[in-house]
Amino acid sequence: MSAVLLSAGIPSADARGDAVRPFYPGDILAATSSTVEAVLRSGADLVFGGHPTISPVVLQLAALLDAGEQVHVWQSEVFASSITDEVRRLVTEHRAHLHMVAGEDGRDASLGSMRAAMIGAHDLAAAFFVGGMDGIAVELELLAGRTPRVPFFAFVTPGGMAGRVARDRALPTDALPAPDADARGRGLVGRAYGSLALSALDDVGLHARER
Repeated sequence: MSAVLLSAGIPSADARGDAVRPFYPGDILAATSSTVEAVLRSGADLVFGGHPTISPVVLQLAALLDAGEQVHVWQSEVFASSITDEVRRLVTEHRAHLHMVAGEDGRDASLGSMRAAMIGAHDLAAAFFVGGMDGIAVELELLAGRTPRVPFFAFVTPGGMAGRVARDRALPTDALPAPDADARGRGLVGRAYGSLALSALDDVGLHARER
């Protein structure tokens, strides 16, 4: 089954440097919610790293749509003792899949191993980037190493690292580049988040449907 990677997060209060400014938490959550709903309604699997600001959104929509089995949550064993209640409920109540990756020496190395395993394990049809901090850039670079290239979509208006990536890379906003382009990315501009997510999925041949 096709899968879609969601790389998203609300920047923390102590990480307000220029790299992630500006960012708008309400817009990050709205874009994330629209993306999660569109992916689950398309029948594709949703893959994400269990970020504590994003897991409640995934839990709410997986429960609403009875789509928990489409959800794949990836975590490092370094953080096994701090798995959130939302992730536990996704797994125990809604049959989501939890993938634990062995920790490395240090937090950054452990997160790197988890991200590499997550991105390498699935047949990704697309990836969405929303808000976030440095992890957004790391996951985008890992995605860029995939063959064939995976189309990706970066929401611009909510800001954060995803917005910065879209601006720095001057991503087109009207259509995906050709498959042989160096980066198959498109920037999603505006606050019509549901329409933007649906349009992006249409670009890669995934079509949301009523459940």
